[in-house]
Amino acid sequence: MSLLTIEGTYKDGQIQLAERPHLPEAEARVLVTFLPGGRPGPTSTSAIKVDHNREALRQRAFARMEEGLHLGGSPYPRREELHDRFDQ
Repeated sequence: MSLLTIEGTYKDGQIQLAERPHLPEAEARVLVTFLPGGRPGPTSTSAIKVDHNREALRQRAFARMEEGLHLGGSPYPRREELHDRFDQ
């Protein structure tokens, strides 16, 4: 049996489905998930705090990328410097 999702509402202790499901059996197992009624997205302050922490970490990562990595040693010689070494 494939998964089936039907919208509905909860009112006065009963779940009212927006449409009647077409199931081959008279009885079926169900899972009920209550979704927030307002806007979608994080609604708790802890979820908002996590988003701020994630943003701070992202900004730190970008700052470190801007700095680059120092691998030590002097920079590579320019092309002219290499040719001058072999011409001598």
